[in-house]
Amino acid sequence: MDIRHREPVKEYVIKAGMTSVSNNSKWNRLFALLHQSNRFFQYRRTDLDGSTFPEDGESYTPELAQYGGNFWAMEFLDVLAYQAHSRGALLAPDIEDFTDEAIHIASQAGVKFTMLERGIRVWGYVRKESHPVFVCMHNKPLQAQRQDHCAN
Repeated sequence: MDIRHREPVKEYVIKAGMTSVSNNSKWNRLFALLHQSNRFFQYRRTDLDGSTFPEDGESYTPELAQYGGNFWAMEFLDVLAYQAHSRGALLAPDIEDFTDEAIHIASQAGVKFTMLERGIRVWGYVRKESHPVFVCMHNKPLQAQRQDHCAN
């Protein structure tokens, strides 16, 4: 599938029975809010054809701008929300976790997301065989929100 053009992507989504859970407005709002944040979020994009960026599928990049625009093919975006601070060779690093801020930003943007170990996964499409449990936000304190999930 050629993910550079909308029509083949639309055909693939329909044929595969996928559900779109985001749109350009939500992606643009999310990207603007992430850009405004002073946090060192890291990102990895996975497209409908299984390709990832960064290409190795393992690493993340702090460069958010390179993901913009081509949202129609984005299956999900992983937002890693922590930073390790070295304390020397013999000590474990201090971990600064800002997942709560990522949750708050995603909620403000109105996107569907699930929890990762140290971050969130923002969904563009959901495959019919997958059943992600989206996080619900209903004016709860951030600590309680991390534990609350909804069926869709």
